[in-house]
Amino acid sequence: MNAVQKFLFVSVATLLGTTVLAQVDTTQSYPTLNTGQTKVVEVSRVFDPKISDAGKVNFLPQLDDTVIATPKFEYHLLARPLVRLLPLRPIPPAKMGRERQGKLSPFYAKLGFGNNTSPLAELYYSGRRSEMLTYSVSAKHISSWGKLDLDEVKNVSVPFSSTDVAAHLRGTHRRNKFSYHIGAFYRHGYSSFYGAGDSLTRPVDSLWNETLSRHKGGFAFDLGSTHLDSSHFQYRVSGALEGYTDNYDNGEFHARAALEGYKDFEGQRYGGKFQVGHYGLSLGETRYPNTVVSFAPWLKLYGERWRVIAGVNLLYDANDVQSDLHIYPKGHVSYDIVRQYFIPYFELDGRLETADRWSVTQENPYLDPRVKVWNTSRNMEMRFGVKGRFTSRFGFNFYGEYALVDSMRFSVNGIGRREVSLGHYQSGLIAPMRSVYDRVAETHLRGELYYALSTRFSAGVRADYWSYTLIRQAEPWHKPAWGGTLYANYNLRDKIYAGIDFTVFGGRKASSATGEAIELPIDYDLNLQLRYRLSKGFSLFTDFRNLLFQRSYSYNLYPRHRLQAYLGIILEF
Repeated sequence: MNAVQKFLFVSVATLLGTTVLAQVDTTQSYPTLNTGQTKVVEVSRVFDPKISDAGKVNFLPQLDDTVIATPKFEYHLLARPLVRLLPLRPIPPAKMGRERQGKLSPFYAKLGFGNNTSPLAELYYSGRRSEMLTYSVSAKHISSWGKLDLDEVKNVSVPFSSTDVAAHLRGTHRRNKFSYHIGAFYRHGYSSFYGAGDSLTRPVDSLWNETLSRHKGGFAFDLGSTHLDSSHFQYRVSGALEGYTDNYDNGEFHARAALEGYKDFEGQRYGGKFQVGHYGLSLGETRYPNTVVSFAPWLKLYGERWRVIAGVNLLYDANDVQSDLHIYPKGHVSYDIVRQYFIPYFELDGRLETADRWSVTQENPYLDPRVKVWNTSRNMEMRFGVKGRFTSRFGFNFYGEYALVDSMRFSVNGIGRREVSLGHYQSGLIAPMRSVYDRVAETHLRGELYYALSTRFSAGVRADYWSYTLIRQAEPWHKPAWGGTLYANYNLRDKIYAGIDFTVFGGRKASSATGEAIELPIDYDLNLQLRYRLSKGFSLFTDFRNLLFQRSYSYNLYPRHRLQAYLGIILEF
């Protein structure tokens, strides 16, 4: 079977697997819904620049010439010089300027303060870069202790805090050809259930204005081979132990171990991953054990312009209520019609989104902390797209995705009742939120453009559209129907840096006390970051968030600060 036949065979097998999986009926294994309360919102966030998918293609290596000059030597017995016919092309000075790299600093500190009593600190220190052993430590903190005016209750406290401390050791062993990493971390989060209720007095809402203080810590390691040739088996072993606790007598112990690797055989790569994870959740005196075991073999075929990946992930999810076997497909087909400029692709995937306690509270800190949250199974995700470049500086990525999801989690406000007169009760929304679930067919369309004039200037835009087909819920509560992001960055010789980003989301709906849909306002957010380097190791910075002064809502009843401004210094040495 030649390379083209292998490509066609694996592509057809992948598409047939998609058809079979799309017909599986999982309604009998649908988990029991939990009607407890939930709540989540992040008041503030640290600016986190990322390279978009459309921009990654601009960083791929590119060959200017398809013919490589070969040295030719002539030697004469007579007294004549040696002639070497090897033409050399000098690098243009402008290109050398763009690719200049600054000197790395082992110590970096960012210290600032903002309105709403908002301290900000980031500290990093790393040892000298060494192939045998290097180390690093870091600490990050951002918090806000300001107040907000709510619809019913004026001037309430909305505390928020996030702290992250980490240490890492990395190194390689030349003789035995392996690398290793050992890391430890501690995280702390602090927030308040500050959302105002709906026509109900505060005593009805037992969590209103209460705080949630959560802690997570642990360590992890991984060890893997560093062979440069394809004749060796490439492997990686990893493991971790983590713990979680909060001020509501909740705790979770998480242990995981994984082994993965692959081997190449003449244009074919065979690999797989085996992983075991255990989550020991305790809510007060009640225990909720959850063990997840997965085995994912895969095969990759590749040629000069094409690549095909086919595999499967067999995952067993065992918990205290019911246990399920999930079969997730894994597939990828892409072909470079024009190298690096026009690459259509098809991807097939699936995964289990584990509802560990820290991740759930980070996503929505306003969920009732006394209620269990279920795992979400993304049974199948099909993605058709095309990526590449219009020019050497202008990249793009467009795709459409269709997913079948079991137990997709939505957040809704809790409902409280009180007796207003003899035999008559009034229902209203309260601050703590709860989780509801449904089986969903999700459609997601995305278009992304990225332009990089040089290392000095880059800009990008992304647009998204979502559509949901539901069974039990009337609406996809708090999920946006559309959104977009526009961003740009400018760097003038590392002397002046400016970054701006604008995001907008709309179509989000919340549930009223009677179950009717309430549409939340369109969420606009304009952020600006400025930095001016006074000397080699000293800079000034300022960050502005929500420059449009919008009264935006992370979740219903939970508005954010209209403006947050930070000013501080950056030290490097």
